[in-house]
Amino acid sequence: MNIKDKIFDFAQCVIDTSDNKIRMSFKEEVKTKQVDRAAAHFLKYNDERLGRDLEIYVFMDKVMGTAMMVVHLLQEIILPIKKEDRSKTSFDYLKEWGFEINKPEHREAWIDLFN
Repeated sequence: MNIKDKIFDFAQCVIDTSDNKIRMSFKEEVKTKQVDRAAAHFLKYNDERLGRDLEIYVFMDKVMGTAMMVVHLLQEIILPIKKEDRSKTSFDYLKEWGFEINKPEHREAWIDLFN
């Protein structure tokens, strides 16, 4: 699976396990459903922007590498979701993805972020 597909798959996992509190937006303003032609795909949590445009994460992967981009997904998408709304499934998805792509010497530190 290429990185764009992986990021969109992760986003879909977040959506599918959110009890309809998170949805995908495309070309919408941050806090309304008005058209914003400059926006691409991003998640909205309780109708407020969550994270960056997904296409930006694809670019970040190319510039910073997958490990750093996945840290941004954790920080900008998973952690801002209220703990009671945070799906174990999407949390575990990112935990496993980060474990797979991190070097062996960084894996323990990665897992510690989730404990």
